[in-house]
Amino acid sequence: METLREYLDLGSPPYRASALEHLSEALARLPADVLDRLVLKLDLSSLFRRAPRRPAQAILDMLTRNRVADLSVAARAAVVDALQIGPTPRRFEKAIRDVLLATSGDDLTALKRAIDAGNSHWDMVELVYHDIDSTTIRREVLQHITREGARATRRDLKILSDVDDTLYANWKDRRYPPKTVYPGVLQLYRELDLAPEGVASPAGDIAFLTGRPGGACGLFEDRYHRKLGAKGLDGTILLTGTCLHQFVHGLIFSQKWANFQQFQGLYPEFDFVLFGDSGQADPGLLAALVRAHPQRIRAAMIHDVVGTPEPIRRAWQEKGVFFFDTYVGAAFELTRRGLLEPEAARRVLEAARNDFEGLVFHDLTQRQARQAELERDAARLHA
Repeated sequence: METLREYLDLGSPPYRASALEHLSEALARLPADVLDRLVLKLDLSSLFRRAPRRPAQAILDMLTRNRVADLSVAARAAVVDALQIGPTPRRFEKAIRDVLLATSGDDLTALKRAIDAGNSHWDMVELVYHDIDSTTIRREVLQHITREGARATRRDLKILSDVDDTLYANWKDRRYPPKTVYPGVLQLYRELDLAPEGVASPAGDIAFLTGRPGGACGLFEDRYHRKLGAKGLDGTILLTGTCLHQFVHGLIFSQKWANFQQFQGLYPEFDFVLFGDSGQADPGLLAALVRAHPQRIRAAMIHDVVGTPEPIRRAWQEKGVFFFDTYVGAAFELTRRGLLEPEAARRVLEAARNDFEGLVFHDLTQRQARQAELERDAARLHA
């Protein structure tokens, strides 16, 4: 009996038809655990694209039809990733569909998370709406996702956030030094990601809804992923626009709206907490999304970076959009809504104070004003 190393050699370059036929026969009879380990180690993308067509297709059929039920979620994600990265001819689209349709319930949620987790533009949105060109196959996939979402017994949370002036100061906000990651924001997003309503949840549910361009072949988007990783956010999703969308107010709104509609359709088993800022189109966008999805948007939060007067804040709040000055204030509001446990809010406060201490302001008055805001919202937590 061959060892795992020998099976790997059969499926490695230089590809020989006889070796691949031997591997295909082995895949049909290997125990599930060995099959899984083999799938996770093989360079499937190269095999499917560079190996002789007939034996490679036999291996593809084996993994996406005959034995897909024996594969773990991680192995299924590896197969989909291999098919997604690069050209996706019709036979690849069918294979992707077969893997997704063979996966249901919590496993389907985990598979979608795994596909999204690669820190690149190769994610579920790219897969379903761009890599799959066949409208028939896309419809089959979306119908399956919708059916499985309707069966879900638990509502988890996706956190969708703008980038500029929401995650860090980078557009209209002159209150903080340029490029400052706002005190407490990373901790708040992590707390919402891992434990909505106090129930343990897997990581990987933070997405950024931005007007920034994704670029050809996801070039800019992959660069943004690296920047977010450097700021402490790995495994996030980016929903991007184009160069034109980045600068035209109405187009920013329309692109973000379209991106959200696509994204929420891929995750019908989730509710959403939305974060934006007061510098551009976000208040109107979030209010429109609350109107369109009142049962699924659990909170719509606007980071106020332009000093919005209280009467205008109250008017937005009547539309379901809450303005806040600090992420401690946001944590307080989310605690009031039952989306964050008090202990989690206190961790956000501790992180915000630590983050603030590391900031370098060139204007002492500016620093004092920001610290006063932070401590004012801290007092609300302790009240």
